[in-house]
Amino acid sequence: MGTEQQQLVKAQELLQTLVNASEKAANIARACRGESTLFSLLVEEKKDGEKNKRFFQDFKTLADVLVQECVRHDVSKRFPGIEESIRGEESNQFTNTLGESICVKVMATGTETENLLAKVLDGNKNAAALLADLVHEDINNSVVEPRLDSSIQFPLNDIGIWIDPIDSTSEYVNGQWEKPGVFGIASSGLQSVCVLIGMYSVSSGAPLLGVVNQPFYAWDYYLTLSSISPTTAGRIDSVHLTSFVVNQPFYAWDYSLNRWTGRCIWGFCHQKTTLNVDEKLCHNISSELAANCNTPLDKSVITISSSEASPLVSALKDKYEVVFAAGAGYKVVNVACGLANLYLLTKGSTFRWDTCAPHAILRSMGGGVMNLKKVLSLPLDSLLDNQENLQLIYNSPEEGVSGVDRWCNMDGLIAYRDTASLLELVQFLKEVNLKP
Repeated sequence: MGTEQQQLVKAQELLQTLVNASEKAANIARACRGESTLFSLLVEEKKDGEKNKRFFQDFKTLADVLVQECVRHDVSKRFPGIEESIRGEESNQFTNTLGESICVKVMATGTETENLLAKVLDGNKNAAALLADLVHEDINNSVVEPRLDSSIQFPLNDIGIWIDPIDSTSEYVNGQWEKPGVFGIASSGLQSVCVLIGMYSVSSGAPLLGVVNQPFYAWDYYLTLSSISPTTAGRIDSVHLTSFVVNQPFYAWDYSLNRWTGRCIWGFCHQKTTLNVDEKLCHNISSELAANCNTPLDKSVITISSSEASPLVSALKDKYEVVFAAGAGYKVVNVACGLANLYLLTKGSTFRWDTCAPHAILRSMGGGVMNLKKVLSLPLDSLLDNQENLQLIYNSPEEGVSGVDRWCNMDGLIAYRDTASLLELVQFLKEVNLKP
């Protein structure tokens, strides 16, 4: 009896599909957030089994659920048989204001999807039609460059995907915008919202491909400083520091235009092949920030959550420039983009869907995301020899817990771009006797 032939999928086709899916997701996120009267219909508090225990209240929105189901639908349509390997943060059950529980999914036609969404939206046909159009829109971005070699393929049954449809949901619900700080990192606000799609190996658990889309990366209308006239100068408030991520000149934004534009970044790491969206992501921009902002950068930059314990924060401030930020995905992305050297989290408050995508991007540039507890248990001089074994993995649940905690990164984490920064932080944490 013959052996069934294994189905192989080209890495470049996977990348293109995930990038397209992330762009559609970003369009949905912007559309849902754009109308405040509509948005109030779209927010639901999570049930106890779904909640992140760090928060007293934890919300999901129709955008979360719709984005997740949209990505699942589009990727499954392109690669039949992958459906069961796509996991997301959210339950697709959503309750409308009438108390009706509705299973949100992408239907075969736009009309069917519109009718389903109208039930969630209390009969708001206009809003349902708008969202259904976005769900069924054919997104076909230009070919993703640089291209992965066509010989790089994966068995379909070894592909797993984690989706966080709207990372930093609380900031998304609040809908505020905050100017980035001196290091180009916003401590909160819509800028921290990310669509995270991460691919991992089912057999090894290693992150392979990460796509991160930031739907609210910046306003979509810029005025270069050289073009500012007396008539526009009064509307300009601040220099757009995050433009350094793509190595562009200074830009300023015009607050009279309440529109957003997004950004999509990706990274791939498998065996000896590493590639990411732009080689400029890999350079160190600290010198540019220092030159243009008159900021002394004699210390490395570390980003952390505001929930970290005060004694640790105080100790870190003696050695590092400490920057608080919302959103786990956003903090890892800031490390990947060179706005921070490190991200430290001592609590078990992130999940596989938070870290898989940005982890793959960091891996594509020689960095990584390590299990903090395991790191601190080893002698410092053995850390580099055990780099691979210390990375977070994504194929197996935690033992002895239930619900969403099965997929929690329970032991804390360290995200880093270079091993020198990693070793320096670990030595410091051992000196202050941190025990996560």
